[in-house]
Amino acid sequence: MRSRQVKIRKKRSFGFGHGLVALSAVFAGGATVAGCSGGGSSGGGGVASTSAPITTAGMNSVQVSDISVAGVGSQALSQVQVENGLNSGFQLVIDGTYTDANGGQQVIDVTRDATYTSSDDAVLDVSNGLISPKAPGAAEVTISYTTNTGSTVEKKVMVQVTAPTGTTPNFTSIAVVPDARTLSFVDPATGQEQLQQIAIYAVDDQGVTHDLTRTVAVHLQDDQGNATSLGSVDARGLFRGVDNGKVWVVGRLQSAGLVAGSEIVLGTGVATPVNPNQLYSGAPLAGSANEFDKAVLDNLFKQFIEPAATASDGEFLRRLYADAIGRTPTEAETDAFLASTDADKREQEVDTLLASAEFAAHWGSLLAEWFEMGPEAPAFATWAEGELAGGASLAQIFADCIEGNQANFEARHDNPEKKAGIVMQTGTGMTARCAACHDHPLIGPNDTIKWLQSDYYPIVAFFATNNNEATALDGRTDTRVGNPYDPGFLGAAVSTTLADPVAARRTEFSTVFPSSDVFARGMGHRIFAKVAAPLLNTDQFLAKELDGVAVPNVLDTITNVFKSENASLQGFLRQIFTSKWYGLTSDATQMDVQYDNLLQRHMVRRHHAEFMIGAIEEITGMGTNAANEGFLAGVWGQPETREAIGERSNAVNMSQSLTLMNSPIVQDRINGTKISDLAADVDGGTITQAEAITKLWRMTLSRDPSSDELTDANDAIGSAASTEEGLQDLTSALMASIEFSMR
Repeated sequence: MRSRQVKIRKKRSFGFGHGLVALSAVFAGGATVAGCSGGGSSGGGGVASTSAPITTAGMNSVQVSDISVAGVGSQALSQVQVENGLNSGFQLVIDGTYTDANGGQQVIDVTRDATYTSSDDAVLDVSNGLISPKAPGAAEVTISYTTNTGSTVEKKVMVQVTAPTGTTPNFTSIAVVPDARTLSFVDPATGQEQLQQIAIYAVDDQGVTHDLTRTVAVHLQDDQGNATSLGSVDARGLFRGVDNGKVWVVGRLQSAGLVAGSEIVLGTGVATPVNPNQLYSGAPLAGSANEFDKAVLDNLFKQFIEPAATASDGEFLRRLYADAIGRTPTEAETDAFLASTDADKREQEVDTLLASAEFAAHWGSLLAEWFEMGPEAPAFATWAEGELAGGASLAQIFADCIEGNQANFEARHDNPEKKAGIVMQTGTGMTARCAACHDHPLIGPNDTIKWLQSDYYPIVAFFATNNNEATALDGRTDTRVGNPYDPGFLGAAVSTTLADPVAARRTEFSTVFPSSDVFARGMGHRIFAKVAAPLLNTDQFLAKELDGVAVPNVLDTITNVFKSENASLQGFLRQIFTSKWYGLTSDATQMDVQYDNLLQRHMVRRHHAEFMIGAIEEITGMGTNAANEGFLAGVWGQPETREAIGERSNAVNMSQSLTLMNSPIVQDRINGTKISDLAADVDGGTITQAEAITKLWRMTLSRDPSSDELTDANDAIGSAASTEEGLQDLTSALMASIEFSMR
């Protein structure tokens, strides 16, 4: 076997590199609605807010001629509704208008220089622009400002204080007030700073404006999204400009998925309103009706993290084929998909694969693995394949096993405790077997099921053929103790007793179990983990593990979608496969991987042995014999016996890389006729070298090479002794890449 030493200089990297930098620290408020109920703090980025006095050099010469109460956009605020409650209120922003030295009209904040009077002190009072309600009722607030010439200008705002409703409004928009402002007096050379009152207003679906200044998350950034130290903002919404430049004050209402910003220019320049799409787009998940997209985006928005970009068609296709049917797409399938211009081609490909015989065969085999069928696995897989192909749901498959209608299940799990144990393990992710002879040692006080013997044996009782089998076992003495348990499951209504025939008990459990939330959660998560990323150990659904889930709302979504699809494997997977989130790239070169636990991108996973064996055969055009397949299956962790649910290994190790680079099973097949024929086509002028390179990329990675990759590949072939050797070396390099082994 000829030694290969080809290097492709530009390598596609999945899972490495750091890109998107987290924004500055965010201060979370203590309540959902300001001006409605509860208090809290907004926050700031950049330098810490201090109480140092602001020098007034230059500002004393300002001749304010009029004032206005700033509202959303260009609208002045004239009416306010405030819900009466502890720490509630409404922050006003008062603008003063003056003429600068060049005759232009300018605006300066006078919120803390104005005087406020309430027409009814029993209803509310006002200080520094903050309206503080006292009791339901109406009052008029008069804002007065005395100019440098001694004249007084006034504005009035009608305020309606309402009784607490106890409900959170449905917010439809949010705005930072003012939406743009130039603080022209900021001068770091002289130590001149300038204050600006900021308010965060949100409008609900009834058209009522609410002040959220003290409760929403607020931070500062520059216009490129980076943290800035040009200013700070405190819990009152008081912005302090300290250095020249441009600052965006960003407020976001996490619960409603709303974000808004204000541009503040410090020193010279003209501030302009900020386009909210420049602050946070949420693309490509934003606007999707898919429940998985909404759940993932909710978590990302709370941390102000943008999702990854959409995967290329090639990356998506290779991932989909691996997850749906367990193999790589053929060259013809890749060519057809990449050539299609249909806007719905991804959804169409999903539907095609889910309806295919290969889908049923692939998932039937996985079910045999998950049910720990051992020697019965081939026959059980064939049965499960037929059930899935016929449209049976996972609930029906479990029901058939529970009722005793599946002969291979009966033969493999040949006593009541085995049956109860595997149904619970596979279907709920809960390890029940430890409670067979003692209370489960890993449980905590918050576990939904304690897995005491008193939880376990009522489940066994559904399958028990005699009273002894439904009686708890003392593991120390290996004797049965106490009275036998009647059937029971998580407090569900159960009508059968141990006195009823076992067939009647099993029939009841075949209905009770598949309709439970723990089945939807555990089985749904097992499938989700297979095609996406596990949120926790698929076989340890204990409180300790559940408490560590970074995205509990996604786990809830898994449960709810699984139930809404009536436990249909095809229906559940279609919701995942057609989500925008599933279609995100795994490329981390422009992302900060510390946020991967929030599912900001599609997580990298190693391909299974079945996929790798098929890919080697597809690329080289040469099959593998049983001995070679056995070797490759061992290297990539395929379960040999299917006797334990955790037998399959997903680990990445050096043996896999060495096998791809050095094993004759791989390299001798690369030297076979398929690559040789491709080289002959190039040398004979049938296709160009660039077309041959593209074919290799599509065969190995299901995508086209980038321009840099194409250049490097041409260089590599050009430096080889022949076109054939160059293409062989290139194939070897592609099959040894990280991208080839990952999905």
